[in-house]
Amino acid sequence: MFKTKAGVLTVNLLQGNMPLAHYPLDNRPGETVYLYSEYPKWDVYEVPKDQAIAMITKFTKRETLPTPKPNQRYTTTLMNPGVVGLKLMKPTSSELKPDSEHAIITFVRASGFARNFDIGIWNKSGLLGTLTGKTYFQIRVPPGRHWFFGKSEHWSVVDAEVEAGKNYYIQVALSMGMTQGHVRLLPVSSDKQKRKLGEWIDASSLMTLDEGAIDDSVRQRLDAALPLIEKTIQDVNEGKTETRKLSASDAVTL
Repeated sequence: MFKTKAGVLTVNLLQGNMPLAHYPLDNRPGETVYLYSEYPKWDVYEVPKDQAIAMITKFTKRETLPTPKPNQRYTTTLMNPGVVGLKLMKPTSSELKPDSEHAIITFVRASGFARNFDIGIWNKSGLLGTLTGKTYFQIRVPPGRHWFFGKSEHWSVVDAEVEAGKNYYIQVALSMGMTQGHVRLLPVSSDKQKRKLGEWIDASSLMTLDEGAIDDSVRQRLDAALPLIEKTIQDVNEGKTETRKLSASDAVTL
């Protein structure tokens, strides 16, 4: 058992440094919450008080650590809201088209590796969308410079310069890191990547951000990630974090 301040809060279950499961406990002041984890199913869920008390009588109480360890998953769970069970995307059939005042940027995650790990994609203003394996989404932006961010294990930042009337693509890749998935945002700029784009899109489902799923509680959680992005921009400007470039000349015609 432990006591914590109310607010945006995620309970993280780890084995060593390996994350097993996450559970959001946002804005629950004055409540006693009972969580149950059934190892090794890599899941955690809330149970009613009477059920929890019945369980507790069968278990041995363990003391908490004298000094809490740093929450190494704090940033990852804020930047990737899907890992705490928030479903913020919905299918759509409406393909966006560029016009004389806008470019279209498509984020595509073609691989099925760790398919259910839901990767959040952000700009300076907030969440643009999330991607599970074999899905993609599009955004409409004015011409000029734009920044995009992803975070799991390490930050991945794209510094983009786009022109109106054109289509641009960013591949969202996930590989196995030291203790968790490692996300990379990869501007589609090489001929090899561009040749694969049609195949990637055909094998993936088009999604869009479900604004109706973002209530006040979810908005508070998303807003809590914005200072992390501001700090990352500062790190980029100070040369502490690298970026990948998407140039105006990287436009693609499918």
